[in-house]
Amino acid sequence: MVYRQKTKIRHTLKKHQKLQKITTELYLKYCSLTGFLHTTPDYFIIGFPKCGTTSLHEYLGEHPDVYLPFGKEIDFFDRLYSRGLNWYKTSFPNIVQKSFVKNFQKKEFLTGEATPRYIVHPHAVKRIHNTIPNGKFIILMRNPIDRAYSHYKMNLRNDYESVSYTHLRAHETR
Repeated sequence: MVYRQKTKIRHTLKKHQKLQKITTELYLKYCSLTGFLHTTPDYFIIGFPKCGTTSLHEYLGEHPDVYLPFGKEIDFFDRLYSRGLNWYKTSFPNIVQKSFVKNFQKKEFLTGEATPRYIVHPHAVKRIHNTIPNGKFIILMRNPIDRAYSHYKMNLRNDYESVSYTHLRAHETR
């Protein structure tokens, strides 16, 4: 739901570039001022497209002791690293919430993110280790042929691909 709202806002702002620039600057300023009030993730789900990262992320989110960030693929340690750690941290629960859960509910909670592309980015894993040294990795992999076929079917559904699988197989180079 939050993702759809953010996407709708982004599309609306694209029509008004001056307003988009102002709101982006304000948002980044807000993040720089409030990021220290937020936690960092305990775990990272990384892997390859169509290997189950979204499913695992959603399954973990159903557990009462797992608090998910706002959005699945935050992309901080690869594409958006220049926005700074405070921007990143605002995607996660705040420290007041964590303290409340720990002190009043007498339990711990975990939070994490799922950005599959971190596994292939040349600096992402090192950046994660330098920033969150105790972070744990959950790496998802899949049979490469099944993964490729699933990716192809997704691209076909999204109209990124128009060639039939049979045609691709017939013209495969060996």
